[in-house]
Amino acid sequence: MRSLASRWGTFALIMLLTVSLAPSVLAEEKPLVIASIPSLAEIVKEAFGDSVRVEILVPLGVDPHEYQLSPEQVEKAQSALVIVTTGGHLPAEKKLRELSEKGEISAKVLGIEDYQKEGFRFVEKSWMGGSNEHGTWMDPNNALAIAKATKEALIESDPRNKDVYEREYGVFEERVRTIVEAYKVIFENMGKKKAIIELPAHQYALNWLGVKVVDAIKPEEEAPAKSVDVLLSAVEDVDFIVYSKNSPDPLKNAAMELSQRSGRPLANIVYMWTNEEYTKVLEENTAEILKALSSQESQPKTVELKQGVSEIYVLLAMIIGIVLGFAVGMFIKE
Repeated sequence: MRSLASRWGTFALIMLLTVSLAPSVLAEEKPLVIASIPSLAEIVKEAFGDSVRVEILVPLGVDPHEYQLSPEQVEKAQSALVIVTTGGHLPAEKKLRELSEKGEISAKVLGIEDYQKEGFRFVEKSWMGGSNEHGTWMDPNNALAIAKATKEALIESDPRNKDVYEREYGVFEERVRTIVEAYKVIFENMGKKKAIIELPAHQYALNWLGVKVVDAIKPEEEAPAKSVDVLLSAVEDVDFIVYSKNSPDPLKNAAMELSQRSGRPLANIVYMWTNEEYTKVLEENTAEILKALSSQESQPKTVELKQGVSEIYVLLAMIIGIVLGFAVGMFIKE
């Protein structure tokens, strides 16, 4: 009898320990943040590190304007804490917003109104008018607004880890602002620059640097691409042409032909990517622009006025990495 009582006592103790420990074990599970596209996922990953799990709705290489949610993704969304969208105009994002309004998912679905509270802004499409909704995250100020709105949503849903989210976001913000300030000095000294872009999303990679977009090869998602012959008159007034190596061949080839026929240099800009930190892509894109401008400035027609300038810009771009590393390192130590 004693043996049986002892066994029951041990079993009861184990059960009590299991019940008492369960909440703390569950609490240690990282909250799930779902991002609608890979680029936003990289912002969240870099901004919050290992404090969250991040999953993507629309895989890289799939047109997000055509993608529909699968039943498995809807089920996954039910366990998310926060859902980060491009603003809510994509079909998958609209569906998630609808599910949220019906109470079928409890996650906070972030949209433009949340980002605008943190400083997010659209830019005007200078080639045709109207707000540009494409590639907004490539403006680092918008990326910070998206990350900050995510931070606020995480804190609201998981206040116990407020200090963690604040600290992680603070490091990310410092890193981004250091990049912005470093390149701002360079571009202010270069004067006003102009470009023709391949796609509307490229505008946000240029606007924060003070580069004006004169025209776009494909003006809008639904609009047909312009011919090279039509763009040749506009290219006379620009310093370089922006394209993406992973764009559809017709668009990419048009940008290359325009560059070849006009003599204007190309800058390869990335706005959709995965498995690479946002700040690294930001630096690489800006380095591409500097490279194109250095090439343009070293042409014979500008040598007398710009002698030595391109070399200075290249040197400054090279040392920015060292400055960034030092600045972020000091911030973390503090």
